[in-house]
Amino acid sequence: MSNAISDIGVKLYLKGTTAYAQFLKVKAAPATGAAKEKLDATTLDQSKNSYILGREGDVDLTFDYNYTQANFDLALTAATGQVEEFLLVYGDGSGAYIKGQASTWIEPVGLNSVVTGKFLIAQEEIAYRTSSEITALLAVV
Repeated sequence: MSNAISDIGVKLYLKGTTAYAQFLKVKAAPATGAAKEKLDATTLDQSKNSYILGREGDVDLTFDYNYTQANFDLALTAATGQVEEFLLVYGDGSGAYIKGQASTWIEPVGLNSVVTGKFLIAQEEIAYRTSSEITALLAVV
């Protein structure tokens, strides 16, 4: 068993009417979770601050992709204003199920740079999935 996995093999899938299909080829994927807020629960009789955990904040699920007209058009197929379902799959087959609305845009362009598209999913739901769960979801036709 490996001690780590690399970025090789990371894929984003979009669910069609019945099955998932590989979607945009991404060059950067976001964090799929966030630290909970730290709430100060210190009372005036305490000499040190004390804290409790609060709510988990939303994460910004923004993916980077190489802009081409074809990639942008593909991204627009999911940026419909409707709730869509996605799978973010890592090289070891594990990943995250993401449900939400998507949007896409083109980043500013600078001298001697690759033009980058951004793809944002405003999540309604996000959940970790094991490699066997991902395999089962991808097998549905």
